[in-house]
Amino acid sequence: CFSPSSVSSVFLLSLSLKLALMKQLTLLLLYIGHGYMVESGSTPIVTHCHTFDNEMAGVCVQDGGFGTFEENEIRGNKKCGVLLGSRGTPALRKNAIHECSVGIWVIDDASASIEGNDVYDIHDDWGPGVAVQLQDTCSPVFRSNTLRRVKNHICCAQGPCSALFLENDMSECGGDMVVIGSEPDITLRLNTMHHGHARGVVLRQTN
Repeated sequence: CFSPSSVSSVFLLSLSLKLALMKQLTLLLLYIGHGYMVESGSTPIVTHCHTFDNEMAGVCVQDGGFGTFEENEIRGNKKCGVLLGSRGTPALRKNAIHECSVGIWVIDDASASIEGNDVYDIHDDWGPGVAVQLQDTCSPVFRSNTLRRVKNHICCAQGPCSALFLENDMSECGGDMVVIGSEPDITLRLNTMHHGHARGVVLRQTN
């Protein structure tokens, strides 16, 4: 029979495999299936719009794209609400991001100002069920966001990423709220964590 620690290890392995497979799929399909695709220094301003039911992400900013996305509804996109990759540097403010497998996914040298968004109802039908996924050498700033009703984790950070989480409200997740590997440099300051079902912040040594 399984001990509690072995069950936890099996769950974490399954989540890691799901994240790895989903990242490879995302890299292969990075140019298709998005509601908004911003790249190559473009600086659009998108406000009060509704993007939903896309095969990949509602918003994708990569290859040095910029732009401002403010007060939009981003819902029901199959893989993730917002995908930031390869030096994407947008501003995301006061958006509702919900009903997807990853709320905001930041990879590959992307950075962003992410402020006042409501990220909720994150499931694991097509991915890890994480509100915020950080990988590689990304460096976003999350401020005053509400992150809630999440299947597994509020935030999962892997690889040599860095991020600042300031004055966010985190609640109602099925697993540990914040999971940080041995490489990430994550700063948590003045955040509120409540109504969790497991642990708050977990620091994990990775090989």
